[in-house]
Amino acid sequence: NGNGNVTLSALGSNVNHGYVAVRDAGGDIEAGMYVDASGNGRVFADFVDTFVDNPDKAGTKVRYSIVQGPEPAAFLRGTAVMKNGQASVEFPSHFKALVEEGTMTVMLTPLSAESRGMAVIKKSRDGFVIRELMNGRGNYDFDWEVKARRQDVDGPEEVPQSERGIHKAANDKNEK
Repeated sequence: NGNGNVTLSALGSNVNHGYVAVRDAGGDIEAGMYVDASGNGRVFADFVDTFVDNPDKAGTKVRYSIVQGPEPAAFLRGTAVMKNGQASVEFPSHFKALVEEGTMTVMLTPLSAESRGMAVIKKSRDGFVIRELMNGRGNYDFDWEVKARRQDVDGPEEVPQSERGIHKAANDKNEK
């Protein structure tokens, strides 16, 4: 249609940080990547997919989509053992260093029908402590998942549809 569909440039006046924009048939930016003012690599799109070899059918791929949310977050999960109605889980140093204190959500799944339920009684960047409800003294495995906001990234932010973030604001007049 005569419209350019890929732009390779710098973002705004920051000529040392690259910018790639992919446009639709109407010329609107729909996907791309850039380096922000802090030197962080950013990728944007409506959907972000990865494709992995299908172990059940040679020569085909399985599509996995990235989970999205309104904030930059990190997660960690595992299985641990409750002994005598209590347990603690310590996080690895890479997770401790990445997440913001006070933003954590801990989800628990007991792996025993004898469970009286579980409560998180302490949580921090270092880990969490749980106890079985009703003074239980259970001994069983449980699955856990932790999500927390990343401390190294700004957000969440509301972005007007017309801008769709800094990548949309970097229109032709700002590109070099």
